[in-house]
Amino acid sequence: MGVRMSKNVIVAVLICAAPMQAWAAEDEAGPTVDISTNLLAPLAGAIALGIDVSPTKHISIEALVGTGTGQTPGTGGAWSYDWVPANLIGKYYLFPTKGGDGFFVQAFLRYGRRSFNWVGDDQGFDPDHAAFRVGGGAGLGFKHVFDFGLVLEAHLGLGYEAFRDTQFDTPGSSAQVSLAEWDPLLQLGKLGVGYRF
Repeated sequence: MGVRMSKNVIVAVLICAAPMQAWAAEDEAGPTVDISTNLLAPLAGAIALGIDVSPTKHISIEALVGTGTGQTPGTGGAWSYDWVPANLIGKYYLFPTKGGDGFFVQAFLRYGRRSFNWVGDDQGFDPDHAAFRVGGGAGLGFKHVFDFGLVLEAHLGLGYEAFRDTQFDTPGSSAQVSLAEWDPLLQLGKLGVGYRF
């Protein structure tokens, strides 16, 4: 009786496990890697490169890093700055066909750094400083992968900064500086073109 019961339990477990194994095999498209550039970045005076890794058909994680320069006006001159935004984006694909493609929802984390240098009238002190911030948000997007490897992607996201810090080149300058404005709203946009390896 005990041996027969054990055989029945083993058969039941195998029967239940078979669909789960089939689902897991179907979801495992094999890891894919997409490398792309953001065509919107030059509009903000920047360049950006993304590496998107899909361990399964439904999930991918992208590191999107850029660098750029800009200028914002101030009294008697302007703030010239260079900046480095780094984004970590988690994506869930709703109806993938090739794996890591189609419509997706996303959540992102961003680290941003801007180094500000004063260009203009002598202030009598060193106003140069660097600003750092961390935040996150969510968004939607779509990715299409052609059979020959070309990748086209568009997504938008909105979020808010959770933390900000400012460090001055010269200690004690903070009380004398009118800091350049940096909107706490985080916007993430990508019109990407790339290649799947």
